[in-house]
Amino acid sequence: MKNLYLFFLVAVAFTNAQTVSISDTNFKARLISTNCADFDNDGVYDGDVDTNNDGEIQNTEASLVLRLNLNNSNIFSPNSISNITGIEAFLNLIELNFQNNLITSFNANIPSLQILELSGCQLNSLDLTGVPNLINLYCNQCGLNSLNLNSTPNLISISCVYNQLNTLSISGLSSLTSLDVRGNGLTSLDLSQNTSVTSLNLGDNPFTPDVSNLINLVGLECSNMGLTTIDLTNNINLTTLSINGNNFTNLTLPNLPLLNTIFCGESETITSLNLNALSGLLTFRIENNPNLLELYLKNGMTEFGNISLSGNSNLQYLCVDDFNVTGLTTFLAFSGLTGVNVSSYCSFTPGGNYNTITGTVTFDANNNGCDDNDIVFPNFRININDGTTAGASFTGENGNYKFYTQTGNFNLTPAIENPSWFNITPSNFSVTFLDTNNNTTTQNICITPVGIHDDVEIVIVPTIPARPGFDATYKIVYKNKGNTVAAMNSGISLTFNDDLMDYLSSTQTVVAQNTGFLAFNVASLLPFESRSFEIVFTINAPTDQIPVNINDVLPFSAIINVSNNDQNITDNSFTLNQIVVGSYDPNDITCLEGDIVSPSEIGNYLHYNIRFENTGTAAAENIVVKTEINPDEFNINTLQLLNASHAVDARIRGNTIEFIFQGIFLETGGHGNVLLKVKTKPSLQTGALVKNKANIYFDYNFPIITNDAVTVFQTLSNPDFEIDKSVKIYPNPTNSLVNISGDFNIKSIQLFDVQGRLLQTTLLNDTNATLDLTPKAKGLYFIKVISEAGIKVEKLIKK
Repeated sequence: MKNLYLFFLVAVAFTNAQTVSISDTNFKARLISTNCADFDNDGVYDGDVDTNNDGEIQNTEASLVLRLNLNNSNIFSPNSISNITGIEAFLNLIELNFQNNLITSFNANIPSLQILELSGCQLNSLDLTGVPNLINLYCNQCGLNSLNLNSTPNLISISCVYNQLNTLSISGLSSLTSLDVRGNGLTSLDLSQNTSVTSLNLGDNPFTPDVSNLINLVGLECSNMGLTTIDLTNNINLTTLSINGNNFTNLTLPNLPLLNTIFCGESETITSLNLNALSGLLTFRIENNPNLLELYLKNGMTEFGNISLSGNSNLQYLCVDDFNVTGLTTFLAFSGLTGVNVSSYCSFTPGGNYNTITGTVTFDANNNGCDDNDIVFPNFRININDGTTAGASFTGENGNYKFYTQTGNFNLTPAIENPSWFNITPSNFSVTFLDTNNNTTTQNICITPVGIHDDVEIVIVPTIPARPGFDATYKIVYKNKGNTVAAMNSGISLTFNDDLMDYLSSTQTVVAQNTGFLAFNVASLLPFESRSFEIVFTINAPTDQIPVNINDVLPFSAIINVSNNDQNITDNSFTLNQIVVGSYDPNDITCLEGDIVSPSEIGNYLHYNIRFENTGTAAAENIVVKTEINPDEFNINTLQLLNASHAVDARIRGNTIEFIFQGIFLETGGHGNVLLKVKTKPSLQTGALVKNKANIYFDYNFPIITNDAVTVFQTLSNPDFEIDKSVKIYPNPTNSLVNISGDFNIKSIQLFDVQGRLLQTTLLNDTNATLDLTPKAKGLYFIKVISEAGIKVEKLIKK
């Protein structure tokens, strides 16, 4: 390329051979001996400036250079330039690079210049009056304490990092798109007129920026600024955010749909970080925050890019979407973060974008079409199936149901116990979502009666266990499953053993009371309506004339008295045989039918009561009771929610049911319960064992895992004997030996496995005996003790 210009240069040399005065020998040497000049603006440096090889730089030679690169390896190089006198001769320069030289001033008059690189120079101040058409400026690490940009209104990009600027005015730069001023001493920066900025780097400056006007901002770096708050509400185009090393404590970022990358680490102060609104997040590095306790990532993420959670040694809670719980639990373990509770219960809607199917279920009592005057009711079940996964939702107190979905075709079907007694419109329906753009479909459901059918049910639920000498509380739950108004003319009656307890109080007025008998008048029940009331008894102490001891059984029987036309009289009464306990876990699950149920009940409903109590030191804002139903033991399609102590949102997905008490604010010591019923599989055989347990979540704590409520379908009692309450079996659970004692001679001891198979029989004639379980495997057994006075059957656990 150098030879291409030779003829031309020779021709003009005779007309204009003025030599440029260059006083800095290093400057001149670089111009005449290095590949520093681009003559045709193609970005490729063609050679040195001395095109006629005379060892000098003429004005004509300088005027031909469009790009000049005098970049030095470092400022300590012996080739460093300190004086740029003569640069004005390069009248047509578009780009000039003096990086890493010893230049102490720059006052060149080059109107054509668009790109200027002065990084690493030794400038205290920089006045750009002579380069009014400058577009890109690089002046990093120059020691600048003054930068005048008043004469460069066309600047698009500025990089001026790690200088000593306390102030900077960019108000006139309306075309500015990129600004990097990291590591200066800026105490403020007015960005209100720079709405074109897309890339902004403000890190290591001690002030809180106002970026509310930067609606086009794509990338923001504001690390190590001492920030305690940041408002990004208007920055909806943001894709990358770095906020490392600030002083946030509880930080919640707003909805930034395009944000895919975030860096938030190296903070000693942050305890809670909420990224739930960042639906587009792919990459995050939340690192080295030693006091971070809670991290919220329930944002719909289905793909993960470069992620890291290392160095958050005190992280206790991670909230993610339910489909990410398993994956991120594994990731935490792989990262060495143990003891972190991973769940989806920081909110009760999905993260990210989703669709909603909703509606209200109404009962048309007057057969004139469902309208605002008709009744709605809670706990009505709606099934949903997308062809892969089945689930259900139960209406709340306002009769409203709700499903959250992604794309797909969803089939929905109302589900009640006596479907032939009702006309349901629609009886089933489908909803299709082609995208996940937060669409909502509303489908109300209207129910009218078909014929006249009476059906009510009643259940006794122990809410505070029976203990010797203490008060015990029982809830009577009753429901109308028929399609007519259930007249309660005769009300509800309760029988109990008056010798073992004293009636104390009831939330329902007692209209009749005799020994071991209470009667209550209750109002008529509308179809699907459910009500409840509580009764309190004081249980006899062991020192009373008729003592009550641990493991004694208290029998109760409740009857709901309705018309003789009830079409399912088996559930018009309920029997509870309650075992007296000593200390107890306030968070537990109980099968109300008991540990042992007759095989004739296989295929019928079992009732489960799940109790919860806030044993913490502060009110619990949200509580979730979660249980998994074993499909080999139960038919989850029959599960019905009968009663809950507080307003509840109940959902089923697959074999998992969640009872969500959102906004319950249960005070310390406060308690509640959920009552459900579900049918066992009719294919179960005599001796079969079924069990259920629950996980109870109080806010963001690890779940409390309840006991296993184990029920065996086996006839182990002998009707020819009374119960011998004097028999004591201890310790239970046991590692090996079990002691059996009683007031009467023990005739035999039988040990059964959970299938009801007899494992061994011991015959004796004594009031004390010992059973050795050492050779037996760990697990659940049943022991049957027959004495002269009667029989005692008890569940026995080998540890």
